[in-house]
Amino acid sequence: MRLIKTLAAGALLSSLSLACVAGTTLTFEGVGDLNSVGNFYNAQGISFGSNAFGLVAFGAGGSGRFVVGSMPSPTTALAFTSENPDDISFIINVKNGFQESLNFFYSNLRGTTGAVQLFTGLDGAGDQIGSTLALGNIDQSDCPSVNGQPAICLWNEDGIGFAGTAYSVRISGLGGSDLFFDNLSFGSAGPGNNVPEPASLALALAAAGAAALTRRRKVAATAA
Repeated sequence: MRLIKTLAAGALLSSLSLACVAGTTLTFEGVGDLNSVGNFYNAQGISFGSNAFGLVAFGAGGSGRFVVGSMPSPTTALAFTSENPDDISFIINVKNGFQESLNFFYSNLRGTTGAVQLFTGLDGAGDQIGSTLALGNIDQSDCPSVNGQPAICLWNEDGIGFAGTAYSVRISGLGGSDLFFDNLSFGSAGPGNNVPEPASLALALAAAGAAALTRRRKVAATAA
């Protein structure tokens, strides 16, 4: 019986590790204005390149020219920069990988377009998985100004469906880094969902394991 409990606990921890990014949505709330995202989501096994940072809307005390009421999740979005004009991109690493889809909202300024690619290795290594997703221009000309400057009030929802397991994401700006992202979802979640709390996920898995063990005991008792 002790061996069974030990094996069950090991299986639970393994399932929790493998499922840590399934259905996970990052809203970037709490990252802070102009702060590197870095390992902010380390608990979910997700890390960002050093040139990716949070951008809080001007109306909430930050630097972002976002119309707060139009943001997919107020009041912070993901932005990036690059000192290399030949490689305007950033990397997202997902330690345990993710499957099925990557979904998100994006917006832009000054006509910047972009591309999203998924890879089978960390840091953009390995083979590309799925097709390259092109991010088109969004016309913000009808948006109200923020702090006397052109603002962002329109966001597009987009994503990539794929087969296999992806371990990294490369997002590139074409013509600049004026691309912004929000509600980045890994796995089967849509971009409108929130990040599941690790404790809640653990409890759900524990409950499922306990229910399965109870069913097995009942079957064994009936057979006896």
